Amino acid sequence: MRCVIGGIRHETNTFSTLKTELENFHVTRGSEIQLGDFWKSFENIEWVPTLFAGASPHGLVSKDAYLKLKQELINRIRDAMPVDGVYMSLHAHFTANFRR
Repeated sequence: MRCVIGGIRHETNTFSTLKTELENFHVTRGSEIQLGDFWKSFENIEWVPTLFAGASPHGLVSKDAYLKLKQELINRIRDAMPVDGVYMSLHAHFTANFRR
């Protein structure tokens, strides 16, 4: 079984007047993402990392940042096809080792 994995995470403070811009996100792509031991415990699944983007809690995400991250994630998922499933890490802590 082949499954793509990715996500865009941000905790938004709607009371803040500041915007969260693209440069506020830490973004890792494809082979830059090293999946931890938790993911290795799934037998017979080939995980295909696409894009992970996360920013510290801040104000609303700017429309431009959101659209760029969303489009890149969609493109990477499309490029990974064919797949049997998609796992999106959108809020909870993701267990992966990110290269910096």
